[in-house]
Amino acid sequence: MYKAIIICDDHHNGLNLARMLGKGNIYVLALIISDYKKSWISCSKYINEYKIFDAPKTAFDYISNMELNFNTFLFPCSDSSALELDNRLNEFKNRCIVPGINSTQGSLKKVMDKIWQYDYALSNGIAMAKTCSLNLKEQNRFGLYPCILKPEVSASGKKADIMICNNELEFDDAVDTLINKGYENILCQEFLKNIDYEVVLVGCIYKSERKSDFSANKIIRRWPPQKGTSSFAVKVTDDAILKQCESLFELVKKTGFIGLIDIEVFFVNGELVLNEINWRNSGGDFRAINDGFNYPVWWIKDYKNEKFNSEWNHDVTYSIVEYTDIRHVFKGKVNLFKWFSNLKKAKNRALYYKNDKKPMFKKVLFKIFK
Repeated sequence: MYKAIIICDDHHNGLNLARMLGKGNIYVLALIISDYKKSWISCSKYINEYKIFDAPKTAFDYISNMELNFNTFLFPCSDSSALELDNRLNEFKNRCIVPGINSTQGSLKKVMDKIWQYDYALSNGIAMAKTCSLNLKEQNRFGLYPCILKPEVSASGKKADIMICNNELEFDDAVDTLINKGYENILCQEFLKNIDYEVVLVGCIYKSERKSDFSANKIIRRWPPQKGTSSFAVKVTDDAILKQCESLFELVKKTGFIGLIDIEVFFVNGELVLNEINWRNSGGDFRAINDGFNYPVWWIKDYKNEKFNSEWNHDVTYSIVEYTDIRHVFKGKVNLFKWFSNLKKAKNRALYYKNDKKPMFKKVLFKIFK
């Protein structure tokens, strides 16, 4: 039996990865990074065993002392855990199966840098919003508004620190705030205003020459608005869009990367514009779980040179992150009856899964009594 070690936060990302792996008869050990001694995802019937750690480093220290073999696969589910693995790749790559770029330690850190992604995209004919790196203490201005400020490497910052600036005054205030939070350099990017829609791509890049498998979902709502993550989405079925997404996956494969991946793109006048690449499993992994899109298991089978059928349901389906999207109702942005209609329409849900209901109930209790 194959064994998957998931290094994840106490989040639906790791939960739904475990669900997919468990459905594929993969033994799942979840190493959960949390500030709490209890975990709500741990009660999933698809998690065979779990342990809680305070940081990715201590989780990987634990793995380092385990008996490993080449039927064991490591799956980082956050930028920080992916970076920790990349920093210690030589420690693990000859003992188990790991994602990465050409099995080279330190390579992932380079491609996680948004400036590298910007240069790589433009040099390969992929559009991207104007992007540059600013040293905050030099008080340089971007000069293009609105703009968005965010960490150059996601693992080195927090999503909560992402800021949108509509003018120079807001830019100066944001810079002061970021300096006070300890940032020295920041990514400054043009905030695109004429976007048709944003699409999140979730899937894997295989070791073999097999074409990448991915699911594309158009964002309808996100939380928090503007700078948050997708909370309500619909699957993309337009062949013209999917063809552009497929070309992007093949371009990413040329970096030498193999593993699970998450890519965020915009479409402007029907043309793809890259936003960012996240080199690890995605929190959007649940968006096609009920459609038979079991890409983590397919990735394992491909790595082990086993035959498998990657057919799945490509029809239009909706997906929802129930516990974040409901906040649109609390803030008066979405009518309660409309929200329940959306919930009913959503075939794929981040928490509720008919064969694994306990995590949803424990999540609610955890929120109340933590």
